[in-house]
Amino acid sequence: MRVLILSLVLSLLTGGAALARDLALVVGSRDYDRFPRVAGADSVFRSVFALRAAGFDVVSARDADAEALDRLLGDLAAGLGAADRLVILLAGHVVTGPRDSYVLPVDEDASQPLLLARRALGLGALLDLAASKPGGAVVALGFDADARLRLGAGLTTGPGTLAVPQGVTLATGAPEDVTRFVTDGILQPGTTLGAAADRFAGRVEVTGFLGRLTPFLGGAAPAPEADAAELREDGFWQAVQAIGTEAAADAYLEAYPGGRYRAEAERLRADLRDAPLREAEAREAALNLSRDARRAIQRALVLLGHDTRGIDGIFGPGTRGAIRAWQGTAGVETTGFLDGPQIARLSDEARARREELDREAEARAREEAAREGRYWDRVRQTDTPAAYRAYLDAYPDGRFARDAAARLDDFEREARRNARAEERQAWDRAVSDDSAGAYRQFLRQYPNGPFSAEARARLEDRSGAEANQAERDRLEAAEAQVLGNPILRTLAERRLAELGLDPGAVDGRFDADTRRAIRRYQRDRGLEVTGYVTQDVAVRMLAEAVNP
Repeated sequence: MRVLILSLVLSLLTGGAALARDLALVVGSRDYDRFPRVAGADSVFRSVFALRAAGFDVVSARDADAEALDRLLGDLAAGLGAADRLVILLAGHVVTGPRDSYVLPVDEDASQPLLLARRALGLGALLDLAASKPGGAVVALGFDADARLRLGAGLTTGPGTLAVPQGVTLATGAPEDVTRFVTDGILQPGTTLGAAADRFAGRVEVTGFLGRLTPFLGGAAPAPEADAAELREDGFWQAVQAIGTEAAADAYLEAYPGGRYRAEAERLRADLRDAPLREAEAREAALNLSRDARRAIQRALVLLGHDTRGIDGIFGPGTRGAIRAWQGTAGVETTGFLDGPQIARLSDEARARREELDREAEARAREEAAREGRYWDRVRQTDTPAAYRAYLDAYPDGRFARDAAARLDDFEREARRNARAEERQAWDRAVSDDSAGAYRQFLRQYPNGPFSAEARARLEDRSGAEANQAERDRLEAAEAQVLGNPILRTLAERRLAELGLDPGAVDGRFDADTRRAIRRYQRDRGLEVTGYVTQDVAVRMLAEAVNP
């Protein structure tokens, strides 16, 4: 059974807190309901005797649930006003969400991030409390850095990057190490915060205020070891912390490239540089975009020429890169994250681009239809088998393709009437076989007969088909990767039908009518005309669709 210990000296509970000079909160949570144990979490209670011996009133709890943590925080806030110094020593599972980091109560499952602010112990709030004791506040956080926790979406294990207020010292590490930082470090007479940080370097990460002139417990400082240059560097760094700008951090790093606060200055600079990115990410997250809304954004980006590497509603590296590319052309900050006004602008630009593409396709179709009409007029005036075959080569899916094929049939019937019975039989055999070899054999026998011109034309077609078989195989394989199941093929046919390109039955099977419709789509949009759906064609179809 979970044991809860709340020990607060009588003066604090009865209103005598005005006599207290120092206050400490110690919480160790080892046994969780739904998560693994936190090794060494009990070690924090070894600090209670040392804290009391140093004059601290101690509030402590073992394996605290959400209710106990809330009560502890209230007790801490109530006694804080009369305290000169504050030590907060915590051990347990720690997680980070979009806006804060939290020490989890033992009854928390962390499956719903939005509930953590009410149930867990927010480190941001604790650090803000500690900021009321500048130069006299230490927050020591012990956690298992290797813990593997099953968390809700948007949560990660560990404290993340915490913003430490001015005058507050933050120590993080394994529970036993941060406990020693308190008991064998800051609570030792004559020890400064900076000296304690130096002593435990490599085991405990210490950030924030690192005073080196006055011991944490007060009183006379030991004989100073720092020379005048070190004192100047301390003063410089304290000024940088007070100013808190990237320029101030740069100035410190320029003045002290190998200084004692170099790592902290670099972290400060990185945090300040990343702040706009974090703010942009938070603004997008606040929009709570649905999967469909994300797909619409991806379609808009593709329409505007930015490759998202798929339209799947998942904002991966490809989509983030496309967003940055669009932001660069739009003249806004290139964060890779969108806000409401940017999404509205992106949608307007995509709508305008879609209308422009439709107009271009219609104009190209009209121009092509006029060109085909003029070509057909010349073919009819010429009225020879070669002319009709040339038309079909140029416009295999043309408006007059059936008329051209019918006229070639007329020529063949006429040729049959003029041919001898033996030659007709040889021609029928060649047509039945319909191979390059069969037509070559026929031409060797009848090089100048009524069927010779048609035989040469068919021989050229079959020879070209055999030579291009490898390319067709490649296109079919690429199409199978893009449209790998009948559902996707049906969606493509439906889009072709919506555009009036007559793909035949919308059944997921690409027959001659479907190939013809694909070629028309490609021709109208100025794409390479192959009759096969490539990745670019599929993305373009989906991007143009109003209701994909």
